[in-house]
Amino acid sequence: MINKNDKVMINNNNQNYLLILCDINYNNEMAINLSINENMREDGNIIESEFIKYQKREYNFKIYN
Repeated sequence: MINKNDKVMINNNNQNYLLILCDINYNNEMAINLSINENMREDGNIIESEFIKYQKREYNFKIYN
């Protein structure tokens, strides 16, 4: 698959898959920003979890039903 609209048929376990190479345009800067934002969100979630875990130990947090 080299050119736009090239096709490949894959047969696997009595199932057929058709792959078509498309011309995809994307904004590289936007893709980088989305990746950075996702990494920051993941890091923020880790920091939040660790902070909550620390505070629970610090204040001897218990749930009573």
